[in-house]
Amino acid sequence: MSAAGTHEEVAPSLGEAYWAGEQALIATASRWTILRMNYYAESMAEEIKMSLGTGVLAGLGEERVAYVSRDDVAAAAAGVLLSDGHAGATYNLTGPAVITGEERAAALSEVLQQSVNYVRITVEQLRAGLVQAGLPEPIVDALTEIKTTFVEGKFDIVTGDVERLSGRAPKSLRAVLVAELA
Repeated sequence: MSAAGTHEEVAPSLGEAYWAGEQALIATASRWTILRMNYYAESMAEEIKMSLGTGVLAGLGEERVAYVSRDDVAAAAAGVLLSDGHAGATYNLTGPAVITGEERAAALSEVLQQSVNYVRITVEQLRAGLVQAGLPEPIVDALTEIKTTFVEGKFDIVTGDVERLSGRAPKSLRAVLVAELA
């Protein structure tokens, strides 16, 4: 398992560990398959739960992400394990569509049947809010890096790999929000 947008990076970086893992696997395993997951829809739902009372979702920019559900990643992994022809392949596991921050807020408004606005903030404002919430510095760093990768476009990719490997269409972010926020 790896992450979308994985490429050579220098530590400290969340992506550096994925790159190092991929390279070690390729160099040492006689047969390998890499599954690069996009950002989990359920992780976004957890983030949303923390800000439900505010009526606002904050982000660093447009934040174009094709959120993928954990169930879809598991089904794709099972598809790889139960069928042949995947040796030496790298798959990108994504949701069915790229969703912007504004679209995420609109979907949430629909699910909750109340208005939720999307607000763009700076990296400094994000960090300050996370620190104020009492999160430890390593978590603040990780969350800030993840949000920055959203803006950089690392998760702005849609493939048919989930459906190809699992035999079923991936869930939409809206479907996951309905399940997680019900």
